[in-house]
Formats: sequence, structure tokens, C-alpha cells
Amino acid sequence: MKKLFNYLIYSICFVILSATTIFSAKLPYPIIFVHGLAGSDETFQRTMDYFSFHYALGPINVFDMILNADNDKSKSIMDEDVKWEDFIFRDTFINLGRRSFAENMDDFSDGWDAGAPSNIFAINFKEERIRGAKHLFNDYFDQSNQAGIFKQGKALNVMINEVLDFTNAEKVILVGHSMGGLAIREYLQRTDENGKHQWWVSPDSQNGHKVARVVTIGTPHLGSNSWVDPTKKRRHSVRSGVADFNGTSESLRDLKYTYDSYPNCNTLNPVGIYLFGGNEHCIAGTENNSAFKNVDINCNGSETDDIIGLNLGTTFNPDMPLPLDIYYTWIISDSRGGEKWYCAQFNCNNEPAGDGAVLYDRQWLYENDISSPAGISYILYTNEKHLDEGSDYPTIIQALDEPDDQHLAYTIELDQTISGIINIQPDGKSVDSDIFKIHNPTPACPSMYRVSIFCLRNVVQEISVLDSLSQVFSSSSIYEFPYDHTFYTSSSMSEIYINIKGKPFENSWVYPYTVHISRYPLKIYADFSADKTSGSSPLTVNFSDQSTAKYTTISSWHWDFGDGATSNEQHP
Repeated sequence: MKKLFNYLIYSICFVILSATTIFSAKLPYPIIFVHGLAGSDETFQRTMDYFSFHYALGPINVFDMILNADNDKSKSIMDEDVKWEDFIFRDTFINLGRRSFAENMDDFSDGWDAGAPSNIFAINFKEERIRGAKHLFNDYFDQSNQAGIFKQGKALNVMINEVLDFTNAEKVILVGHSMGGLAIREYLQRTDENGKHQWWVSPDSQNGHKVARVVTIGTPHLGSNSWVDPTKKRRHSVRSGVADFNGTSESLRDLKYTYDSYPNCNTLNPVGIYLFGGNEHCIAGTENNSAFKNVDINCNGSETDDIIGLNLGTTFNPDMPLPLDIYYTWIISDSRGGEKWYCAQFNCNNEPAGDGAVLYDRQWLYENDISSPAGISYILYTNEKHLDEGSDYPTIIQALDEPDDQHLAYTIELDQTISGIINIQPDGKSVDSDIFKIHNPTPACPSMYRVSIFCLRNVVQEISVLDSLSQVFSSSSIYEFPYDHTFYTSSSMSEIYINIKGKPFENSWVYPYTVHISRYPLKIYADFSADKTSGSSPLTVNFSDQSTAKYTTISSWHWDFGDGATSNEQHP
């Protein structure tokens, strides 16, 4: 009880200090939380609450979208199904777009508060959490949060645009639970027939995805055969084709890694078409035996298209790859629940490794047991049941560790206070290095920079400053806080990197640090006087230097008198 009491006291004190003493800190980039199958903006509630309260990062901002707006599950057309602006349906006003977070829908308020810190965002597809869609008996837009993953890729394009517009941020961080991780990959990987990125915010730009980091938890990257399979044959070769707790939904169609049969194709080992590729028509129902509600995986009105899968074997499809300028963390969970759906919430015994919805070895991408993409991804472990993973904020926070690679460094703006965390490293390193990048606005102008660091415990022990070639040109050890480190740049530096190092310990993530960087261009105001300003030749004149400097000192002089004579004295 004493430990809990002390922790609560610390939490209260930290919020007060972070809001007053430490400035008003924010994350390097806003985080967007993406829920999974049958989830909502409440999936990550406990995690978002922790960020909002304990890290003092402001309110939770939600964006409502509908992915079955025509209310017809038998077909799937992108422009008809994906809606994010208010509209009228059957004389009912459907309220979409930006809103606040609240458990009770009566407490929702429209819009996002421009006067509050904007760090935490959540997307919501669940119709029961959308004003106007929820009804006493039958909700409108049923299975909106079980819609096809193609639609979710489009939805993330809209969401990221909204967040970038509201925050003026350069990029976002994406955190996805379960199918939400596949929605993120759909956004990042999908290209059209010309190889152009289909969902990116800026598809013509090399880094037009505008994503700095990706974290997935309990995501069926290699598929999940949880729930029932409507292509499964019963006695007398009759398939199930009946109501099976949404087993015929678009999302469960897309999540499967195998089907029991291809009703319309002769294939011995039918694989999941969305994840591994194939023709949509293979899983279409027949006249007497239905299968899925529809098989229009790419949502274009046709059910006979060839689909390019996200995966090739156990990694991403190289013909439609993940971007290599993003850091990826795959959180995998083993609660000994296999992929039996009832084990996603309840304790099970004697099941294979898995979280109750996804098998353990299908929750990440890998080649030869090495996390993929190699060098820019890693795995973290937890033992949460599938439905509890969104609340596992200690593991999610560890997964959000700032990059230690200059090529992936987070860009921070001058005169803003950024929050960072010293985390235990998955590779066993004793030191956590967090590297941030600064754009020098006027590289031709030498400047003085001041880096101010604050934290409530000594989690940061060293700071170093690097150039674009990874050469350290300024560093110091840190023993007390607040701490100011000053350094100077030459006239050739367009980018500067700040490396903050600390030795993590258990729960060091509870004690974030803040960084505030200010720039002061060096200025010299030349001025002098002479004891004589006229006279007959030859004339001896004594000059007095009266020049002043700001943010630097004058250490050398060079006088040119115009008659071939020069001097390096201060007062010639």
C-alpha cells in the first residue's frame, strides 16, 4: 500500500511539475492509435489515459469514420462505403469527424481543442460509438469496424491528413492493435498498377507516407484462422454459410491465412487472398452455398480481380514493400491461448503459443528468425490476452523508444519542448541512445545553440552533438538538472543531431525527460574611432576598436587601411 501511495503522490507531482516547471512538453510527433477487429477508440483507453495524465500530453482526440456507409454488406465500393463527413441517412443526422474522447457518448463534444496540447489521437470505425448510427435494436452501418482492410488503408490516409493539418507536425507515429496493424501496413504498402502508392498522404514524394514509427501489438501479420470459416465443408459437401458471429465479415475474410476450400477454384492449399495474393472469385459463394458477405477485397465493384498480397512467406512482399525509412516494433504476446477466440479473454490451458486470437509466430514479420525489415525493426514480448493488449501501456511505451539511428532520428523544432523516455533496450544494451535531428534554418550563419534538459530522476547522463557524418563535435556528462549544454556551429552545418544517453532501469519509462533547444545567431557589430580624422601628410593616426558581439567573443582583428598597410592588433 505504501508503494502505491508513493506512486500516486509521484504521479500528481509529476503532472504539476511537467505543466509548470518543465514547460509545456509534447511528443516529437503525434500518435495515432488504430483499433482492430470489433474494436473502437476505447481499445487503447488505458494507454491513452496514461499518456494524457501521467505524461501531461493533453486530451485524447478522436476521429469517427464509417466504412459501410451504404449499409449494404453484400457489396463493397470504396467511395460509397468510406465516409468521414457528416451526412443524412434515412432522415437521421450522422455525426462524423473530429470529436473528444469520452466513455459516455452523451459527453462527446465536436471538434478538437486547438488551445490544448495535441499529441494523442484515436480513429474509430465502430458504429455503436458514432452519433446517429447507434439505435436501440439495430444499428446503422453494421460491421463498420469489421470492414475490409483496403477501406482501412484509405481511412488512415484521411486520418493522417487530419492530424497533420491540425498539429502542423511533419510526421505521425502509428500504433495498431490486432487488425489495426494490418490497416497500417495497408496504408504503407499498397500500390496501384503503376507502382504508385495508393494511400500515402503525398504519393509522389519519397517519404510521402509521413510516418516516423510503427508499433503493432497482437497483429496477425501472417494471418489468423480464429473464428469460423464459411468455406468449410460439412457432411455431404455443404459449407457452413450461416450466421456465425460475423464469421462472414469482410475483415475475417481478409485475416485468414488459409481457407478450408476455394469454392470456385481448384487449388489444393488455398491461402488467404488479402495477405498472400490470389483471385477474389476463388472464395466467392455458389448458388446453393454462400460464403463471405462479399469477396470484393479491393472495393472496386468487381469480385474477379487478382489481389497482390501484403506478404511473401513470413515477411513483406518485396513487390509492394514496407518503407525503409521507418522504425518498426512488433509486439508479440503469448498467453497460451493459441488462436481460439474464447482464449482472447479467458484463461485457457494446453493451447499452442498465442494470445487467443493470433498464433505467436504469426504476430511479426521475419526472415530466418530475424525481424523484418532487418536492421530497422525488432520484437518485444508480452503475455497479455488479445483483448487486453491495448491496455498494456508499459510494453507500448517501451516500443515507442526514440530511434538511435541518425537516418531515422526524430526531427524536433527549435524553441519547442519535447518529451523523451529512457527505455530498457531489447538487445540488452546497457545504454539507451535517443537521437534527435535539428534543421539549421540559416546554415551560412554561425550560431550558438543551447540544449536545456530536465527530468525528475537522473535518467539522462550524457549529451553529445554530431554532424551529418556522425562526428561528435560537442559533448558533456550530466550530473544534475535542469542542465544546459551550449555548443556552436560552423557555417556549413545544415543538419545537427543531438544524442541523449541514459542508463535505463526497471520502470525508467515512468520518468520522462524534456528537451528544449534554442538557437542564437552569432552577431558582431563592427565599430571604431580614430584620434585624428584629418591633417597633413604624413599623418599618424591611432585607432580604437569599439566593436561589440552577441553570443560570442571577438578574438581576432584585421585592419586594412587602404594604402597597403594592415594590422592584426586590436587598437592599431
